[in-house]
Amino acid sequence: GKYPDCFVDWAYLCYGEIAKLIDDLCPDVLAIEETAANSKSSHSQKILEYIHFLVAKTIKETQIKNFYLQTGEWRSIIECKMTKEESKHNKVVREYKKTHKTSIAYNTDGKRIGIIGRKHIAIRRANEIFGEYFKNPLRRKDEDLADALCIGAAYHVRRLRLENKDNIK
Repeated sequence: GKYPDCFVDWAYLCYGEIAKLIDDLCPDVLAIEETAANSKSSHSQKILEYIHFLVAKTIKETQIKNFYLQTGEWRSIIECKMTKEESKHNKVVREYKKTHKTSIAYNTDGKRIGIIGRKHIAIRRANEIFGEYFKNPLRRKDEDLADALCIGAAYHVRRLRLENKDNIK
């Protein structure tokens, strides 16, 4: 369709699925990741903003408890950070690419290797926190689920920290 009609329709379709989940699950609180202004695509940024508006409208109308946080904030709260081994791995990949003047790196066995990024780390962290509840560990295809689990974990960690802080006083 023609812009902006197609984006409005798309946002309402996405929001409709979110609204169904809210109606079906009746959550006590919504934990929501803020949209990032530095998105790689202006179109994906725009659709997220449209959907966020519709969700915010629902929050305003229903007064459901909500928890908004920045990406870096939830990662920090649940200690979703790169390990020393992951940093070393990335250094090896970068050095290989630089030395061989290529965009593809290989390990000593000839297997293709790549940079470990934030999504990989979120998947690892979600597996560390929730892995015992999965039949199989989360993989790259599960990155959205991993992010959602980590955001939910961050909500609970922050909530518990605030409750314990109040109990200490």
